[in-house]
Amino acid sequence: MSSYRGQFNRIIQTSSYDALLRKLRLKGENFGNDADDNVVRINDLPVHFEKYVTDRARRATAADCQEQFPCLVGNRRRMQIFGLSLAKQPFYRPMNVSVQVDSLISGDQSLLLSWASRSTPALIAFGALGILSVIVYVLARGKAKRYQPANKWYHTIAYLFIEPESNTYSLSRLQLILFLPLMGVSAGGYLAGKFVRKPGPVIKQLDPPPPYPTGVPLPAGIRIVGANLSPRAQVALNGVPITSGDVTVPPPQSAAAEFVTELLVTPAAAAGAVAASPAPPAGAAAPAAPGAGAVTGVPSVKVVNPDGQGAEL
Repeated sequence: MSSYRGQFNRIIQTSSYDALLRKLRLKGENFGNDADDNVVRINDLPVHFEKYVTDRARRATAADCQEQFPCLVGNRRRMQIFGLSLAKQPFYRPMNVSVQVDSLISGDQSLLLSWASRSTPALIAFGALGILSVIVYVLARGKAKRYQPANKWYHTIAYLFIEPESNTYSLSRLQLILFLPLMGVSAGGYLAGKFVRKPGPVIKQLDPPPPYPTGVPLPAGIRIVGANLSPRAQVALNGVPITSGDVTVPPPQSAAAEFVTELLVTPAAAAGAVAASPAPPAGAAAPAAPGAGAVTGVPSVKVVNPDGQGAEL
């Protein structure tokens, strides 16, 4: 039986868009000696693997899975997951990965996957570019009909490149027209990114109010009130991280919801984080009243959603 809790250093994924994770690498330490000693969990649900491959020499590849997917290839410090189809698993976003070895479970690591497919931002960008191109063409067509120097009629596309003063093709117009699509694609991509990204967390109130110096009793824990708070958010108190199991969702809200308006740091975790908080700098004045500011110069409470967006107070 393992006596050390497995822990992650990082997750390396080959794609942030595909529903089929062709390759996912988990790096850390204290994983199981054999690949099948590990239970990989996503949102606390165990992942079913068709094949396990122990890779002590660190040379195994997807070929060693013998076309049996999903497949887990692992050793004490690294695991590789091949061919995991998220569409066939009962997972929801945001996704958090943990590893269980015997009765010990590691901390969570966020698995960031886009809500949109790989092609969605490009389709939105080129769709916006197409609409703009049609508008420009319609506006130019009416003017092109009226522009007939020397009784010669020019096609609308040709008119866009002609300099009226000299009645010759203009290099500057060509450069401008070539530059506009790039601007359109860039703007469309930006808007697409804003469209598919979820709203970030907002902290409106802390109960009891900060600061939280050493020795302050917190018998009811700390209640974080706000908006767009993920039940799987990472919370830090005075710069000290709180484990995910010590951050709960007060009823009647559901921990299965995408966002909630309240999170609760348990009394034991809050007291432990306050006790472990860095000491204030020498000569620093103590806050005069609750809410005057963080004791150590760091945010009293910081919340980071699984997509990396955060808020602090």
